[in-house]
Amino acid sequence: MKNVFFIPILLLSFLGFSQLETEILSVNYSNYSNSSYYDKIFSSTTQKMDVAITYGHDLGKKSSLFYYATYQKFNFAKKTDNQYTIYDDLKFYKPIPNYELLTFATGLKNKFKNNWSLTNFITYTFADDFNKGLLNKTQYYRSFSFLSKSKSENLSYGFGIYTSKIGKSLSILPILQFKYFNKKYGAKLFFPRSLQFWQTINTNSYLDLKTDLDLNLLAYAVDNLTVKNTSITSSLNYNYIFNKKIKIKAGLGLPIRLYKYEIDNAEKTTSQVGGLSFNIGMSYVVFTD
Repeated sequence: MKNVFFIPILLLSFLGFSQLETEILSVNYSNYSNSSYYDKIFSSTTQKMDVAITYGHDLGKKSSLFYYATYQKFNFAKKTDNQYTIYDDLKFYKPIPNYELLTFATGLKNKFKNNWSLTNFITYTFADDFNKGLLNKTQYYRSFSFLSKSKSENLSYGFGIYTSKIGKSLSILPILQFKYFNKKYGAKLFFPRSLQFWQTINTNSYLDLKTDLDLNLLAYAVDNLTVKNTSITSSLNYNYIFNKKIKIKAGLGLPIRLYKYEIDNAEKTTSQVGGLSFNIGMSYVVFTD
């Protein structure tokens, strides 16, 4: 069986230099500047570490199976000594603790006539602070199923269904997918998760502007308190590739994190908008035509 590296457009693929670039192993670090939330009661800087690996192989001539795993660590360096604040004797809010995420995914892509393809995959994620005692382990599932049409070598589009089960919430959303690229620039949309534009500088480097949306759920070990953490991150990155194998990148970004606390049917929503952040990363990549 011929082995190939494959990951769906939503995850780690990048279309540039008229080829499909796939990150097989990547390590990325991001640092977000100090910012406050909950009426400036709490503030923190945030460091994020991402490690991801993906692998895939052919199942015959028209099908591919892939596997994906990622580890993320969030470190909130506190700039305040506040541990909780009471509101109306009913609500109390705590600073966001450090936590870690593990995600595993598997899926299948099938090719059909007239350049149509169907991709189905499911992801499993669990969040925890791993023996620090502040959080209970939470787990949630996401699934994606979408049809894609390759109109030409440079243009494709698609549609499908995205389903997520996070805590007690079940969400079903449409998927809209579009990508266009040539040797100089390109654009890629995967609604509701990501939007990306890129511009080639030369044969070994390019700039990309990317926005990602993600949702995680944290459950405190006491107080029946949960936090829904919606992250919208945008970054402008410079990417350089050595010998079509090793990619390094560095960029600036602005994160927006929305926190929704829920306890005893009461809730409060806040946002945390940091200043300029920076990120650096390195990955091993492969290219396919």
